Parts: sequence; C-alpha cells; structure tokens
Amino acid sequence: MILLYKLSGKENLKYYISDLYKKIIDENFMSDFDVIIPVPTDPGRKSTCKPVYEISILLSKYYGKKLSSKNLIKIRSTEKQSSLNYNKRIKNLNNAFMIKDPEVLAGKKILLIDDVYTTGTTVKKCSLLLKKYSRSIYVVTLARSSNIFLDQ
Repeated sequence: MILLYKLSGKENLKYYISDLYKKIIDENFMSDFDVIIPVPTDPGRKSTCKPVYEISILLSKYYGKKLSSKNLIKIRSTEKQSSLNYNKRIKNLNNAFMIKDPEVLAGKKILLIDDVYTTGTTVKKCSLLLKKYSRSIYVVTLARSSNIFLDQ
C-alpha cells in the first residue's frame, strides 16, 4: 500500500495510511509527544508525492501537535537505501542529516515518522542526531520490509 501511494500518488490512500499510523501511536504512545518530525526526503530526488511528509501533516492536525518538517534536513543526496546491504546503508547515510535549529528541540519529546523499516539505519541516524538536542525520541514506521536479512 505504501509503495502504491508513493508510486501512483493516489491521494485517497494517505487518509487510510494515516489512520493506521494513528492506531499504532494511540496503542503505544498515548500522544505523549510534543512535536512530529518526518524523516526528510532526499534533496536530489524529485517526486510529486512525499508520503512521510504528507502523512505527518495529517497526524499533526489530528493530534494538535507541532509539525517540524524543516528542522531535520537531509543535506546531501545519497544512494537509495533499498539497493544497499547493511554496511553500505550505514556508510551511505553518514553525515547526510543536519538539525537547522537545535534550540527548537530542547527538552521536547519527538515523534519521528518514517514509512518502511528495513534495517533501521535511516531512523537510527536521524534519532541519534535528534537525541543530542531533545528529551526523547519515539519512532513510528508503518511497514517492515521483507528485505531485513540483507548482507550483514
């Protein structure tokens, strides 16, 4: 469903997908967060559909929480993670992310949103960076890739 939304841009799917995120969040976090941050998109990839960002907007409105979509940024283009093994994924994302305004995150509980968890490299890199400035990080992904046993 996530791939269908990403590749086809079928707008109505974002509402159904955001409802699935809400169910996960409600069952696990009880809205105990201050700000929602979507994993940033790659600056070199042009796409009309940015599902993580678009769903984060819906979640922000639903929970009445601040959306911080321009603070955690991807500062360089990288290879697509899906084509890499575990070790290459880590190297690929080294120094790829940056926090623009750390003061905004001070003492905040952050809900980091991503779509697919394969090895966890992307959310780990983002979380480690965010953790330097915030109080705590919760990570929510909707799907787990079947490619979790990549060359490690």
